[in-house]
Amino acid sequence: TVPLDSGAEVLVYPNGTIEYDPNGAFDSLPDGVTAEDCFPYTVSDESMEASAEVCIMIVGEYVEEAAGNQPPVADDDGETTSADMTVTTNIVLNDSDPDGDDLTVTIVEGEPIGSDGTSVPLDSGAEVMVYPNGTIEYDPNGVYDSLPEGETVTDCFDYTVSDGSGSATAQVCITVEGVNDPPVAEDDSVVTDNNSTVTGSVLGNDSDPDGDSVSVVSVDGSPVTEECTLVSDDEGSLTMCSNGTYSFDPGTDFDDLGRGNFTIVCFNYVIMDDSETDSAELCIRVTGENDPPVAEDDTESTMQDEMVTENMLENDSDPNDNELTVT
Repeated sequence: TVPLDSGAEVLVYPNGTIEYDPNGAFDSLPDGVTAEDCFPYTVSDESMEASAEVCIMIVGEYVEEAAGNQPPVADDDGETTSADMTVTTNIVLNDSDPDGDDLTVTIVEGEPIGSDGTSVPLDSGAEVMVYPNGTIEYDPNGVYDSLPEGETVTDCFDYTVSDGSGSATAQVCITVEGVNDPPVAEDDSVVTDNNSTVTGSVLGNDSDPDGDSVSVVSVDGSPVTEECTLVSDDEGSLTMCSNGTYSFDPGTDFDDLGRGNFTIVCFNYVIMDDSETDSAELCIRVTGENDPPVAEDDTESTMQDEMVTENMLENDSDPNDNELTVT
């Protein structure tokens, strides 16, 4: 057991465990006021040593008022914010002290407040930055992103103010209002060959933080209706429906794509919930396959006693520009 200069005692074990006993040294520390008790220690690895310091934060519980001092008066506070916005206010502006003493916030939800401010995690998952002068910054911290638009929740926490001798406790309640968060659209990619139609849905990997239903409202700048919308150019044709289902038909636009080669065609689409939007891309990788040649009938004339020579492949063709032979 080691007696400290403060009057406290600490029992220290070789394995690093300590038992700190205030030993009555801080019995007169006013309620809500904090003090720090520090002591050095040394560790050794048999050949070398290193030193550091342990500091214990003590929170006073002494409730007897100093002679002539009257305790402060703390009043509850309320504030409103949206689910995606930090709100700043001062919680001591409506508090008072009969003696005119300056007030400081010393404790929030059991956490001592340091001179430079302290970030206090709340049970809700939100966070509040608290400064001794009473300024607070309440951050919903994403906890209420799923709160539907128009609905509210209340998040409350206790705080203690001190005039240096006495203290008082009150409650802060923040009303959080739900807002419509935009949906999240993720890019999609599929593979097909130049002779095959491919189908799918672009909404399978999209989401909405509020759980709202979403739909496709446009593709490559063209509005998408419930009856679906066809987008066609010289790189196949895409049919997109509002429920996210699509069908891509390469048609004959990629017939000259050689076997083993590929090209990528992308379409931009926009999704919407009740009022917010987001966009992503549907990209289709079209791979070349060997398309069959095209043979055209041939005609020629000759005299009954004359031979005629002709190349019957001259009017035949191959979409992939492969060399043709007669088999």
